Amino acid sequence: MVEEFDIVSGEFEGNFFTQQKSVLTTSEWNALKKEHAINLYRGELKNISKETVYQPEEFRNRESLLLHNVTNVQFHSKNSSGENTSKIYDFEQLLIRDAEIKDSWELNGKTYGIITGKIIGKVQKRNSNFDASNPPPQNDKEIPKLKPEQRFNNPPPSRQEINDYVRRGGGYLTGCLSNIWRLLFALILLIILLWLLKGCIGDYSKSEDCCLEKDKLESENEDLKRKLSRVKTKLEEAKKKLLELEEENERYRELAERRRNRGGKIGELTFTLMWDTEDDLDLSVTDPTGQKIYHKFKKSQSGGELDIDANRCEGGNCDISNTPIENIFWRNNSPIGNYSIQVNFFNKDNPKSNLDEVPFYLEVLTDKGVKTLRGIVSKDNSVVTFDYYFTNNQE
Repeated sequence: MVEEFDIVSGEFEGNFFTQQKSVLTTSEWNALKKEHAINLYRGELKNISKETVYQPEEFRNRESLLLHNVTNVQFHSKNSSGENTSKIYDFEQLLIRDAEIKDSWELNGKTYGIITGKIIGKVQKRNSNFDASNPPPQNDKEIPKLKPEQRFNNPPPSRQEINDYVRRGGGYLTGCLSNIWRLLFALILLIILLWLLKGCIGDYSKSEDCCLEKDKLESENEDLKRKLSRVKTKLEEAKKKLLELEEENERYRELAERRRNRGGKIGELTFTLMWDTEDDLDLSVTDPTGQKIYHKFKKSQSGGELDIDANRCEGGNCDISNTPIENIFWRNNSPIGNYSIQVNFFNKDNPKSNLDEVPFYLEVLTDKGVKTLRGIVSKDNSVVTFDYYFTNNQE
């Protein structure tokens, strides 16, 4: 007998399509920006765990993707006898965490692809009449325009088919790389032309027109070199920006992991401070009503709460870590207006790290997105202040 599920989590890989024609890559797609509306039409779930509570807000992160009415997901599990089983389920709601585009391709005016990640989902209904080896799409609008008898014999191109297509020369480049290749091709053509004209270039007396053509080609060649140099400079700047974004994303992942491990909560408005020494840095936030939340006043009448206070000793009890974090959040009904944020080097006179200054990373998280702030506290400048304006209608 195949086990039934209500709420599950596990490792997910599925097929998706979007109504946009441009092909997606991992670096071009971001779950928060939602530049493409992702529609799943089949998937597979492995390493399944039954859950008792569905709380997607506790499971989400920056790369999360929340989807509704997801169909045709094949569960791979074991029954009570230990035998491998498969069955198709539909989801009322499904949250993909650490969502990553593994492959994508354009077909019939849409973009198809493969997306992976960890999921938690609420099962909507159980299907028993589907072939687990070939689950059907949700409806005719979500598959390529094929005849019904061809629909499962001609699925969208697979990952291997796409790779073969590129190896045969069918692939194409976009952006800066395409410009570089065009310039290189133009340079090759110029070299061929110069070689064809080498007779007149070697003897100016043969033809005045030939010499004029030489000057023209040399001028065009120099112009192309300058353009190629500018393209290379822009490419280096883009690579540098990409490295900075990857570093920023890694810091975001680390902050989220620390907050999760320490049991920190996320609300409508959340302020989280992270640093990398055993020193005592204190986070405080003054809300638009003038109420200040910090280690001596952990809850405010406006709903704010300090739930993590790291590297603080009180009454002989110490909680010291070299991966510390402090967290203040408003679960809902956050006051609209300006919030004053302070980071204080509390033990500046006797730092455990023996450092004169300590860098820190500060995140402001709302339902609309993330704002990151960086700073340094020191013995000479022990308090750093930021202002943040909160509104429910922020973009």
